[in-house]
Amino acid sequence: MSYNILNKNVNFQGATQGTIEDIVDTHSTQTIGGLKTVTHLTGTHVRVTNDVVALGNISASVNISASAFYANGVEVSVVGAVTAINDATANELVTIGSTTTELDAESDLTFNSSNKTLELATSGAPTGIFNLYGTLSGSGNISGSAFYGDGTNISNVAATSVTLASNGGLANSSGLIIDPNNATEETSAAGSHFLLIYNGSALRKITAQRIANLSSPEDFCANLVDNRIITAAGADTMNAEANLTFDGSTNRLTVTGDVSGSGFVSASIGHFVTKVEAGAISLGDASGLAGVGLTNTGGALDIQVSGALTATGGNDKIGISGSIAGYGLQFEGDEETISSLKFDAGGLTDTAIDRANDSIVFVDADDSGNAKRESVVDFVGFIAGGGLSAASGQLSINGLGASANRVITDNGDGSVTPEANLTFASNTLTFGNGSHPTASVSAGSGTDVAGKSLIIQTGAGTGTGGGGSVIFKTTEALGGSGTTVQDYITAGAFTKRAFTVGGEETEQATKTSIVGKKISINHNSYTGFVKFTIPNDEHAAGFKIHGVVTRAQCDTAMGFTLVGAISRVGSVTAFAQISSVTTTNNAGDGSDGQRLTSIAFQLASVSGGTGGVQTVDVQVRGQTNDSSNDIMIVYTADVVNANDNGITVNFIA
Repeated sequence: MSYNILNKNVNFQGATQGTIEDIVDTHSTQTIGGLKTVTHLTGTHVRVTNDVVALGNISASVNISASAFYANGVEVSVVGAVTAINDATANELVTIGSTTTELDAESDLTFNSSNKTLELATSGAPTGIFNLYGTLSGSGNISGSAFYGDGTNISNVAATSVTLASNGGLANSSGLIIDPNNATEETSAAGSHFLLIYNGSALRKITAQRIANLSSPEDFCANLVDNRIITAAGADTMNAEANLTFDGSTNRLTVTGDVSGSGFVSASIGHFVTKVEAGAISLGDASGLAGVGLTNTGGALDIQVSGALTATGGNDKIGISGSIAGYGLQFEGDEETISSLKFDAGGLTDTAIDRANDSIVFVDADDSGNAKRESVVDFVGFIAGGGLSAASGQLSINGLGASANRVITDNGDGSVTPEANLTFASNTLTFGNGSHPTASVSAGSGTDVAGKSLIIQTGAGTGTGGGGSVIFKTTEALGGSGTTVQDYITAGAFTKRAFTVGGEETEQATKTSIVGKKISINHNSYTGFVKFTIPNDEHAAGFKIHGVVTRAQCDTAMGFTLVGAISRVGSVTAFAQISSVTTTNNAGDGSDGQRLTSIAFQLASVSGGTGGVQTVDVQVRGQTNDSSNDIMIVYTADVVNANDNGITVNFIA
């Protein structure tokens, strides 16, 4: 059994019959809370405050109104109904009219469903434009009075329907064909002009220059060399003849070999400079050729002279080929006018002299300057003077021993001595160990003559490269007796303006000293004058700097001393400290209006990244009672390093 428990007031209507319909309050506002399932809901006015979920259809015989309607979660826009179709005629397509509730029937845009025809501009001139930004396809024909575009994929176009350009090289003959006779002739072709070719599969264009490059004279003519004459070597080959040339600059035809012919060889001047054998000349009568000194002998020419053969007179000459000038000779003039022969050393063959067997040519002044020869052996023996000896055509210095690299000194008598205690090899000058060597400068002579300095000069660098150093090396005694040679270590070195001591031995640190001067320091302004450079590694160094601060006129001065230390491990920032500075009082006139009043020192911040070399500067500040900017510091700095190749010091200019 179930019970309904009513809470608060209930208003009943009608007869009290105990049915649910009799307990519905129809004349006052009722509120139903919670989730209720209503199978049928009717009423004059029904209002639901929250969402209504309908599992079936909602229908009404009258209007259903709301501020918004949604379909699949998207708000549905409400548009007005079409109120008119303007100028409507059958088959005309419509477009939006002047208002959103009107449509216009387009007379120039129709579709006939009976023949499935879409027409644009059915009356008047076909001036309409149909723009399509996709693909137009159809199972039937697409026709028009004209088509525009690049023509791609258009087929079955009759050649007679194509308009040919004038003189374009095309013709209609059952289709388009290339017709050279229908093209304008090119009378000044260039390499960049194009020709049409068929490559076996398609028509292609090619420049005239590429056609020309397909073949070169070397392809059909062998042995091409300047001035050679070309002859046929076969049905389709030629050859440039090495023995038949023509030089256009001299108009000379040159034949190496025989020249033969069944006719005549004629020229304006009968001049031959090569050998002509008598048997090769056939003359019926040579009397017309025989001049002075010649005679006709059975159609042959014979020279008819008595005594020596000479040529005199302005036009009398004998032609001789220059080939008579052999090695070491040259002739003046040409084949017709040889005037002289002379010696030509440049024409001789270059070869090595055989000292024992060869000779040289010389001019004998004692025999009227006639040329003679002398053996190399005799010539070398003749020129061997003091300190020299000759053997088999070779000179030697007397007194040279078997040891190499000895420095030779002059004995003053024409002989030399190879010094046993002075050698030079591999850029090293070495003194012997027989005594203590000395490098000295000769003493001056005369009254009050100053001695000369001994200059030791290192190699100069270029650009940003540093100069060389003066390095002093020595050795230390070994732990026990024996013959083992001790190793050299660096005792000290001068580098630029610094002097460094030690550093090569494990138990020996390095000490570097520099002196410097910094001028034009401004009043009351910290200015760097010493720079320390710290490599990216484990290093420690102590330093001491002492000197004097003054003015350019040196009329006031204050001495100072400071000490400091620097340390660093790899890839971190270095640490640097200086102690309290010890200074003296002003050494100058206490009443001077331009005197120093105080000096102070500090370390600048460490500069440079942790992954590389770092630097730190020592700075000085001077104060004067007149604020003048002509302060100067003069100092010496000593640095002691815990290891070699460590922290370096340099002055700041």
